[in-house]
Amino acid sequence: MRKKEYIFLLILIFIFSQCKDKTSLHSINAGSFNIQTPKSWKIVEEKSFDSFVAGIITNTNDTIIIEQGFYSPMLTEQEPTILPVNMKKELVLKGLDTSSLIFSDELDRDKFRKQNVNFIHIDNHEAKLVYPRRIGNGIVGVYFDSIGNNPNMGTVKLSIYGKNLDSTIQLDLINAIKSIKFGSGQNG
Repeated sequence: MRKKEYIFLLILIFIFSQCKDKTSLHSINAGSFNIQTPKSWKIVEEKSFDSFVAGIITNTNDTIIIEQGFYSPMLTEQEPTILPVNMKKELVLKGLDTSSLIFSDELDRDKFRKQNVNFIHIDNHEAKLVYPRRIGNGIVGVYFDSIGNNPNMGTVKLSIYGKNLDSTIQLDLINAIKSIKFGSGQNG
């Protein structure tokens, strides 16, 4: 019986340690939307010709990029290059750099991807949420393919992302992304 109580207590401690106090958050106004982030995160706007570009500096000095405009990156992972194992020796003998290649007889390319992708809704907008399969190795972020329309330029897109983030910052960023609230001035 003591073992069950101990496990239950550990679970409770873990759950409460994961809960963030809402007072430790603040709202950042980023043009056409607001986002709730840890109070220690600060926004730095960049100059841009036809879009809104900014960085959010985290408490660990990581930079979260915000790109809102007509050419925001889709956060799509590049297709992995996979070659049969028996080709590696031949390429190495020819002096070719094989460091970016994957050698495998496995046919399922999905096993070699770095990113997971989920499609979710945030404030009534469809969004592509991406996060690495291994924490700290890849992109964590969101892409909206349409948050508004500019009559002269077309569809306004939004990307918010960070690279190679530790588990705490990754979780904070995902929670911040889910807090996004769009305002009325969405025309970029």
